[in-house]
Amino acid sequence: SGSRPRKKKKMRAAWLSDIHLTDVSEDRVLAFCEKVREHECDSVFLTGDISESPVLLQHLKLLDANIQKPIYFVLGNHDFWYSSVPHIYSTLPQAISGLNFVRWMTNLGPLRLDDGVCVVGHDGWYDCRAGDVRNSRFIMPEWSKQQDYQGSRTIDDIIEKSQAMSNLSITHFKKVLPDAIARFDKIYVLTHVPPFEETHYHGGVQGTPHYQPYFVNKILGELLRTAASLHPRKQFVVLAGHSHGRVSKTILPNLTVHVAGAQHGAPEIQPFVFT
Repeated sequence: SGSRPRKKKKMRAAWLSDIHLTDVSEDRVLAFCEKVREHECDSVFLTGDISESPVLLQHLKLLDANIQKPIYFVLGNHDFWYSSVPHIYSTLPQAISGLNFVRWMTNLGPLRLDDGVCVVGHDGWYDCRAGDVRNSRFIMPEWSKQQDYQGSRTIDDIIEKSQAMSNLSITHFKKVLPDAIARFDKIYVLTHVPPFEETHYHGGVQGTPHYQPYFVNKILGELLRTAASLHPRKQFVVLAGHSHGRVSKTILPNLTVHVAGAQHGAPEIQPFVFT
């Protein structure tokens, strides 16, 4: 009598976002890494605002050495502070090439997680198309902290520079999504900035038109909605951060978006299980 074949264990991923390790002592960073390492998961999604550029590599090395599970990550706006998008894009791939577990999705195509399941990702950026950018008085810290915004004197300068960074995510997803759709049934999409107005929440309430220009990547939402509409048998699960307001929304029957909750100084594992 033959024994039954053992059922293959399904992939389980934990999700981290907006962990802002610059606000946390190294002892607490290490304790958090241990918590993630012992968590019942075999891989980790990390959707940006990990650190700030002067210590980003140091923090990625800490996560790599102490979590010891594949970490599929994208960067957030804080990760570029005191540097620039071109500088990070040109130096980070080489800097992390010797690490064992971190995978910067902005630099990669679809990665298989399980039978029929993959992950894609890009840092993304707010594109100032949502809400009422002309009447907003909100000021983002990176306008004075990030080299990409140097010389910006008007709201038109801010819009132009923000949309140029947002467009990088569109170029990337146009390149990687067709491959993911052709080869996989379920696609996890990692990005930092929520891609729909209805997924921008803060403090339990939906963001107002004065905040939305800087907390939504609207053009990415349009791209994802189109992809999901054209491929109704494929499942798209979008994970984002940035606004610190936890919310889950079903945009289409096959397109769901989860945005992480977060507090500075208190990194946490998001209360979701992804399989």
